[in-house]
Amino acid sequence: MHCTTRRLPSYAYCGYLHSPRHVLLYKTEYNGCEERRWSAGVLPRSANGSCTLVLRQATARSARGPWTPDARASGGFFPGAISRPCVEGATALRLGPRRYAALFDAYRTDCELVAPPPCSLLDGAPPARSAMRLRAEGTAAGGQCAFEPARKGFGGMVSDDLRRWTDASESVEVPEDYKHGTALTLNREARNAVCLPPPGGAGGGGAVDLTSSELCRGAEEAAETAAAAASAVKAAAASAVKAAAKGKGKGKGRGRGKAKGKGTTSKGVG
Repeated sequence: MHCTTRRLPSYAYCGYLHSPRHVLLYKTEYNGCEERRWSAGVLPRSANGSCTLVLRQATARSARGPWTPDARASGGFFPGAISRPCVEGATALRLGPRRYAALFDAYRTDCELVAPPPCSLLDGAPPARSAMRLRAEGTAAGGQCAFEPARKGFGGMVSDDLRRWTDASESVEVPEDYKHGTALTLNREARNAVCLPPPGGAGGGGAVDLTSSELCRGAEEAAETAAAAASAVKAAAASAVKAAAKGKGKGKGRGRGKAKGKGTTSKGVG
């Protein structure tokens, strides 16, 4: 992701107040640990034999680098990391001027996250928000709460400043078995190009048919509605032009009649 602007107040959109920047989301991957167990609040490090398998954030003034880890970015689980464990393949999507999303692949469920009580909350919200659940045994050593991923598949995080990320996996719906990918925002024309049959019913040259996919659901109805609205606007504009022309013609007729009447009266007096 690249945040850049020349207007100082808008730098806040990028989470910083001093300069534009590039933002890189990446995975730290050390998988040589004996057990996949993480402690909330403790940054996983391969140096002490801990599995990492978390997403982190780096920043740079240029896409060429140098890239440096963003120590101020966090995700509510570990300092210096923006995700829960066992996720990868992050893809960023800008949702609005101050809203960002990062989708990721939660690729395994045998990952235990130990956090302090209460066990009804994880990062200040019910565990389900992060697509996590309390393990069957519920607690770990010392009365800590033991959580695990509730499912495999796509999850996601949202941020308003590219600094504090909140896991919102519960609200992410992706067809089963989807893996890594890139998220794109499509305008209406682009969506219609993907979803609607080509003019004349010509074949797509072996392209994948997406017309029945979630992406294209309602595209045909939306296109028909938009076409009807455009037609109505066009008809209203044509009626307005016609009415204006008719009114102008009547005005000219009255002007000619008045001028003719004056001429006749003047002639009679003479």
